[in-house]
Amino acid sequence: MDEIFNHCSLLWERFDESVRGLVFIDCSQSSLESALRCVPQPGSELQKTALHTLLETYSVLPDLYKVAIKGMIESVSTHSEHDAKLVVSGLHRHQALPGVIFRMLAASIDLDARAADAVRFLDDLFRPGAAQWIGRHGSGVQPKYASAGNEIRQAIYRRFSQMDSHQRQQHAPAFVRVVSGLIGYLRLDVHNTDHVFLSDAAAAVDSRTSTLCAALMLVLVGFGPDISEKDTLDMLKHVADSRAAGSVDCILAFLKTDHLREIGGLVGTTLNMDFAFPHERLFYLKDIVAQSSILFFTGASLARRLL
Repeated sequence: MDEIFNHCSLLWERFDESVRGLVFIDCSQSSLESALRCVPQPGSELQKTALHTLLETYSVLPDLYKVAIKGMIESVSTHSEHDAKLVVSGLHRHQALPGVIFRMLAASIDLDARAADAVRFLDDLFRPGAAQWIGRHGSGVQPKYASAGNEIRQAIYRRFSQMDSHQRQQHAPAFVRVVSGLIGYLRLDVHNTDHVFLSDAAAAVDSRTSTLCAALMLVLVGFGPDISEKDTLDMLKHVADSRAAGSVDCILAFLKTDHLREIGGLVGTTLNMDFAFPHERLFYLKDIVAQSSILFFTGASLARRLL
């Protein structure tokens, strides 16, 4: 097979059919690597055709073939930064191999300056429909992405901490959306650094985008079962004392009237995302808010009337 690819240039006249034939008659990664090595120019239209064909074929093949194609795709991404971007873009377009996407993004943002590029990409990726190929609406698939997701999240936080007030106000909405998506779709654990980021972002956003911070607060409560009662209330107060106070009032009204499903819907609508929100955590939020002091929520007028 290697000899055929190395010596038969006519094979490339109909490259897409050639790759399909290769995949179906020989599922070894070495043969796929031989095929791609024959492409004369990395980043050329021919290589784009090869990647497109591999991804198009990937979705309809059994696992044995998928292992070989996945290995080949990851191999192509290591050739150059251009090839890596080509692979990530192709995977996004074909909605395939999300784990590869997140690992490649994590590998590319070791320099914090590139975190902004990852935010722009993920801001576009985390849209309705993403749960169908990233999360599958379940909780048992995402842990394999956790390591890469955590690296991306920490790089985003470092980049945000380096911004001045004007940059924060400009970029906070996208950063908040992406952090919410990383936690919601990948089921990342919630840490104290998430609370710090929420407080900083809530202080930076304007009134038009403040509802995003309220949504992130709910995401942290929903996916943070180990958050203490004090930390939860402190987080709620930070958002209530920001420009997102009106959104907090709305949330507290829903809690008071037992409209917990509506709160989950508010998260998805505000973020424009479709990950499955754990509504059971809202019962915990309702209980600790009901037991807290009225004076705790100095920035939320409706909250003072409700509690």
